[in-house]
Amino acid sequence: MRELECDVVVVSAGTAGLAAAIAAAENGARVIAFEKSGTTGGTGNMASGLFAVESRLQKIKQLSLTCEQAFKMHMEFSHWKVDGRLVKAYIDKSADTIDWLEKMGINFEDVCCHGIGMNYTWHVIKSPTGKALGVHMMKLMADRASQLGVKIYLKTPVKSLITEGGKVVGVIAEDANGEEVQAKAGAVICAAGGQGGDFPDLPNNNGDCIKMAKDAGAHVTEKKYPVVRRQPGEGGGFNPLMMDLFEALHQPALMVNLMGERFLNEEVISSNLYWRNPLMRQKGMCGVMIFDEDTKNHYVKEGYDIITGFSMGSMVPSTRASNFDEIINKLAGSGTFQVAFNSLDELAARMEIDPPGLRHTVEEYNRFCRNGRDEAYDKNPRFLREVKTPRFFAMKNAVTNIAGDYEGIRVNYRTEVISEEFRVIPGLYAAGTDAMCNVYYGTYPNILPGNNMGFCINSGRIAGENAVRFARK
Repeated sequence: MRELECDVVVVSAGTAGLAAAIAAAENGARVIAFEKSGTTGGTGNMASGLFAVESRLQKIKQLSLTCEQAFKMHMEFSHWKVDGRLVKAYIDKSADTIDWLEKMGINFEDVCCHGIGMNYTWHVIKSPTGKALGVHMMKLMADRASQLGVKIYLKTPVKSLITEGGKVVGVIAEDANGEEVQAKAGAVICAAGGQGGDFPDLPNNNGDCIKMAKDAGAHVTEKKYPVVRRQPGEGGGFNPLMMDLFEALHQPALMVNLMGERFLNEEVISSNLYWRNPLMRQKGMCGVMIFDEDTKNHYVKEGYDIITGFSMGSMVPSTRASNFDEIINKLAGSGTFQVAFNSLDELAARMEIDPPGLRHTVEEYNRFCRNGRDEAYDKNPRFLREVKTPRFFAMKNAVTNIAGDYEGIRVNYRTEVISEEFRVIPGLYAAGTDAMCNVYYGTYPNILPGNNMGFCINSGRIAGENAVRFARK
């Protein structure tokens, strides 16, 4: 067995893990980070930006949202079912975190939002290439950790926590050669990405820290929702070409379930998180968006009805479907996106929708469109467009869990792990998705965009700073 010693051990070198390691090292700690995968950054490599309030960039743009207002919004949105003091600590730290990242050489393109009625809190990362925004940021953070002397062990998963007298004093890991590694430390920070292993593109996030913390006596919450990743399609993955049609596929067009029935006011489709809730009630937790050639031509010539803001991740917001035909020729028949050239029955067969149910719904919906009133869901009349002219387009959507994890480790506002008896477990901290259950409840607070990455970075900093203070005792 190889034996190591340090002040702080961080379990993972992902988004929260890197933030925690850097914060601890900046405060003079000797830090070791054990990363299960072969690279640093974790899911942060797929991110576009993070939340902050009262940042320098927001002040330049004269955005008036305050920390106090954001805190109230977050708590009311979650019906006060989350840890208010942790939410407050995270929000109050967020502006300083933007400054902290900028000092590492990380720049931000702009401050954006996710859609109509939401706030400009999403600080979109600027990348030299204009793509892979998160990868660029994670690399600079890993470089900073290295400069500070943080030792990162890749392909070295942590297997268990070491406890002595009720305190957590280190970890047992295993390197790529199968050799056991024992690292003694004054404090341990769990930041392994939560229970994301159900996602095809997150196979390494399978709740390692949650299980280890529970074994050490931590209070662990249970999942409230099943985890299903993105749209179903060939290979179970997400076709990158979909991003070129992202705005077109988030318009308030007709949406039905697999029975062919409407189940919501399609205006909420512009927000992934809001429409996910009614989607979960449907057969297969699945919905299908449908529109025709006339509506497609409207998107091409007149522009989209709603600009969601998500395309701002590439800093090139799409206002019209100018390349629609080119892209659908590549996508059609993919399993997720289908085109029917002749009839709705043909479309129903391709998307496995009940044909009589779809025919009935379209007849009723077209009548609503002609009359200018949606008698079923009161959708705004300006979004009512008949489905009658071939070609017919359909895109299948499944439940997406981009709101963070609903299973996690209970912590306090210092990110100290809490036992089932609601006592602090000395020497054990948790940050990022491992602790996200403390700040989210039911639905991601989309009104304050960037929360996922924002909480990971800020909670990582909070954990790193407090772990050092404890270790020095």
